[in-house]
Amino acid sequence: MNWTDVRIFIEVARCGSMSQAATGLHMGQPAVSQRIRALEDEVGRSLFTRQHRGVILTPAGQTFLEYGQRSLSLLQEGITTVRHFSDERQHIRLASPTSLNSWFLGPLIRRLVERGNDVTLLDDHSHHVAQKVLDGSLDAGFVIGMPPFPGLHLKEIWQDPLVCVMAPTHPLASLCQQTICEPHQLAGHRIIWYRFAHFATEFRTNMERSIGARTMWIEATPADTVKQLILDNVGIGFLPRLVVQHELRTGALLQLTLPGLPYIAWRIQMLYRERKTIHPPLAQLLEIIEDLWPSCAMQ
Repeated sequence: MNWTDVRIFIEVARCGSMSQAATGLHMGQPAVSQRIRALEDEVGRSLFTRQHRGVILTPAGQTFLEYGQRSLSLLQEGITTVRHFSDERQHIRLASPTSLNSWFLGPLIRRLVERGNDVTLLDDHSHHVAQKVLDGSLDAGFVIGMPPFPGLHLKEIWQDPLVCVMAPTHPLASLCQQTICEPHQLAGHRIIWYRFAHFATEFRTNMERSIGARTMWIEATPADTVKQLILDNVGIGFLPRLVVQHELRTGALLQLTLPGLPYIAWRIQMLYRERKTIHPPLAQLLEIIEDLWPSCAMQ
């Protein structure tokens, strides 16, 4: 398989006709048909259904089209990057869920920029981040509590425990002065919940069992939205300590101690492709991470 075959396939899919695609590609129609047949032989599936007035994609062809378009886009990005390559500067491509971009990755980006790197930081769902790292669209990604993903190395870099917080004007604010409170004291009050990872569901189930049925749940995303709702006194919420550390320090939010609930934390992970050799941008990234979060450097 070569890139020309993939380009021909995409053009035929776009036109819905071998002959029209041949005209646009400045090729003969027999040559286009031959390249498509060779491509189908290589992938082991029919990519088009031939009709009297053209062709339509088969289900396999539709799936292959998505990967082909993504691959060509990535190839073009690589060509553009190499054309503008400089030995002094590197372009590092990263992505993470919005909640991490807004409060956790600032120091990392600052270090990368200080070293003279060009940085692209995107936001996306954890599963999409993993897919893009796997196909090479990203150098690395950051996710929250993700299970093992084939072909990727997951490195845990930080654990941030969840704390129960509320506005000073909340009816239960006086409980924050007590050393110990019981979960059932939250019964009847609104709880704002951010289901940040698959294992968070178990934590909520335990809370519902401990608090009781008379509780209203409000689910919201991302973490900054949950924090703003708590600041607006819409309800009580559970958020990572780093997300609310400024508000706790200034008194804009109060923390409630609930030892009766199980410990839970955001497990922040970096993921990157498993390779025999580590590329320079990734090596630099790992070096900065181990300097920023040394407690997790050996994990």
